[in-house]
Amino acid sequence: MKKPFNLKKLLSQLGRSFIQLLRIIFLNLPALLLKLIFPSLRRRLLPENQNDDSSSATAHTKEKLPDKLHPQLDFLIQVLQATAESNGNPKIIYPLLQQNLDKLDDNFAHILQTWATAKLSEVETEEAESIAKTIWYFSYYLNDFPLGKKANNMEIVISGYEAVLKVFTRENNSENWAAIQNNLANAYSDRIRGDRAENIESAIAAYHLALEVRTKQDFPMNWAGTQNNLAIAYRNRIRGDRAENIESAIAAYHLALEVRTKQDFPMNWAMT
Repeated sequence: MKKPFNLKKLLSQLGRSFIQLLRIIFLNLPALLLKLIFPSLRRRLLPENQNDDSSSATAHTKEKLPDKLHPQLDFLIQVLQATAESNGNPKIIYPLLQQNLDKLDDNFAHILQTWATAKLSEVETEEAESIAKTIWYFSYYLNDFPLGKKANNMEIVISGYEAVLKVFTRENNSENWAAIQNNLANAYSDRIRGDRAENIESAIAAYHLALEVRTKQDFPMNWAGTQNNLAIAYRNRIRGDRAENIESAIAAYHLALEVRTKQDFPMNWAMT
């Protein structure tokens, strides 16, 4: 017997097929095309269009800078754009930095700080967080960038982290805030300029701030890593009583080893 025609079932099947077709199309579209179709996505991914001089942040920054520094501002926008589009891929970021070593000079940290302050103050919270993450990634990878002048690079890194901390606060995103405090402490530990003793004090202070959130109970691996970093800072500390500093370093190493056990993390255990 011939089955009766079921219009409802047919429409349901067509609907599922249409949805599947959309999924195939959009999941396979290149990211660049998606950003052209959805401008809001493009705005989130790209910190700023490097060719858009009408942007108030760019215009505001250029007003504060002499003309000779404008190419460095353009490069800042370019490298942040590349960082955003590649999701912080060093294989994309490092060649771009290598081609522009001359721009990573004494002025670049100030340019980054000036532009970030202007940009982050003019956008909504969601976009500010996206831009802040891009600056965070850029600073993180620049910290490990082997080329250029290390002293200049570290000043740029510190400026980047300090700018990001204006967006990710302990109140609105404690986990990111603590991670950035730890990274900032690492940067101060490696800083070349400034007073060495003061840099180490800044590092110790930032590590302690990170540990207020990175507790052993909530984030055991991060807690242990920061304890290990803090131990190194105390070991290198210039101010204070030398014997007390060494005791503080030993105590922090022992705390780190409570998580970094030989059985669970043999490499970390050995390095601690």
